[in-house]
Amino acid sequence: MNLGTPQSASIDDIHIFLKEFLSDQRVIQLSRFDWLPILYGIILPFRGPKSAKLYQRIWTPQGSPLLVTSQKIEAQLSVHYKNDPMILSCMRYGSPSIEMKLEELTDANCNEIICLPMFPQFSKTTTGSIMAKLKKIKNEYGTAPEIKVLKDFSSDSRYIDALFTHLSKYYEKDSNEHLVLSFHGIPVSYVGRGDKYQLYCQETIALLIQRFQLNNDQYTITFQSRFGPDPWLKPYTDKKIEELSKSNIKVAVFCPGFLVDCLETLDEMGNEARMIYEKSRGPSFRVIPCLNDSPELINAMIEIFEDKDKFETI
Repeated sequence: MNLGTPQSASIDDIHIFLKEFLSDQRVIQLSRFDWLPILYGIILPFRGPKSAKLYQRIWTPQGSPLLVTSQKIEAQLSVHYKNDPMILSCMRYGSPSIEMKLEELTDANCNEIICLPMFPQFSKTTTGSIMAKLKKIKNEYGTAPEIKVLKDFSSDSRYIDALFTHLSKYYEKDSNEHLVLSFHGIPVSYVGRGDKYQLYCQETIALLIQRFQLNNDQYTITFQSRFGPDPWLKPYTDKKIEELSKSNIKVAVFCPGFLVDCLETLDEMGNEARMIYEKSRGPSFRVIPCLNDSPELINAMIEIFEDKDKFETI
């Protein structure tokens, strides 16, 4: 289960996707009275066309990179399990929807559904939203199959091993590149309301850095994708990249919280962050790909799926 993607890079499909995504009260934690006029009066009319241009920059002939790679992961897992159990990928927003895939599994007479949200670090805005959606669907079904979810795997050794092995292919600790480890941000106010996402991100990096044996001056944890006027988790990725560029420091960006490359990694890092870096005339900037459908991620997912005791029942 991943966040989601529009059906196409057209403005109409972007509107549909943003409307569903930004109407989720776990994502935008404002009163409907305050938020909906902003969403319909400002965000959709103005952000929709801008977002369409961003998606068009990363769209492939096969479609959305997030969806295409998710389907590749689904195919590899299906081959491994020989379609028993059934392996299906779905999105919290957009298509293929959670409802669509749960209905497919129910029609196949599955008596247990194991869900793995592709968000290693739990947040109420991501895995929390997925769990709420699953509970809602199950209540509507009445006698649905048992549904289990892995809430968080930020410190799971199999995830950390996958990150380490993958990153080792692209980054050498003895290089003179500064490693920027960028996570999706959330508003500081959400942390104040009890969201422990930042702590989970820090746990992941502490374990990863321990494996790499990096010094503190060799890497920085940052947060990207801030939205709106309120303060988000800091340091901000774009500001840090600009600072490093002005200091004439080589930069390698890796986004460990994103298992699959998407708009935030391919465009926000690959295009926008690169332009910020190059504007300040830094010497070298590159973005390391996400785990995607690599053997490291596939093997980690197989082992995690088989450790059912860590999954909690909805």
